[in-house]
Amino acid sequence: MSDSTPLDERLIESGLLTRQQLDEVRWSARNSERSIWAELVRSGLLNQEQLACFFGAQLSVPYVDLSAYRLGLNLSQYVPEHLAREFLAAPLFEVEGTLYVAMANPLNLSALDEIRRSSQLDVEAVIASGRQVFSALDAIYGSPGPPLDAFSYYEGSVAPGSPQTRESTRVPFVNPATLEFTDHSIRLITDGPVQAYTEDLSAKGVSVRTAVFLPKGTPVKVTLDLAAQRDWGGPAPVCAMARVAHASRSFPAKDGSDPYVLGVEFLDLDSETAQALDRWVNARSQT
Repeated sequence: MSDSTPLDERLIESGLLTRQQLDEVRWSARNSERSIWAELVRSGLLNQEQLACFFGAQLSVPYVDLSAYRLGLNLSQYVPEHLAREFLAAPLFEVEGTLYVAMANPLNLSALDEIRRSSQLDVEAVIASGRQVFSALDAIYGSPGPPLDAFSYYEGSVAPGSPQTRESTRVPFVNPATLEFTDHSIRLITDGPVQAYTEDLSAKGVSVRTAVFLPKGTPVKVTLDLAAQRDWGGPAPVCAMARVAHASRSFPAKDGSDPYVLGVEFLDLDSETAQALDRWVNARSQT
């Protein structure tokens, strides 16, 4: 489907609606003077979270389920409440001088500019449902705000994302892994390490699937168990300080697997482990 295809038509290609359902929703929206997005939720065909996930996939902006994070008053220091509620933008965390905000409409560039000026930080947007952003703002600023219509914010054009590039040799590698936070500005509802599954591995980093979004720059300790792997001659398990180099979300997540794919870059592998990884990856890439 071409980039000029209307956003609502892409609901059919994504498997969220049939042609008949879309035509019926359009008719109802015209007659009720509601946006098609509000009508989709009112009719029960889709919920706000499904819509936000769909928009994120179309915009190449990560969708985030805000219920996975602990959001409190400490985050209010980044964005004045009047700006956050005006732009429906909830500050989530600050990593390496970049403030991540959850928005119902990440295409609102003027809002991002205002938040950037106010916070004196670089700003990156992720997308969340209007309902979850409302709840997050109440938690962050300690008081309920006025109800807003989040659906109208999605009447925008779709911009393609930039593909990620990889410079090192990678081989497919599916195995359990753990990610431990070393920066406690990101607080999850669940305690302990983030459980992950690897997808591929190189001497410089690993691609993993997780159930939660972690922004670019997040410092983590990654642990991989290679002891059972054929011809592995290095230390086991492999533990390294690392950072998230990029994050994306599958839409829809295949086979019920974790939806987020994180590219994790090793920062301090010891020479023995680095050499063993390089030999093992190169050997696997030749088979």
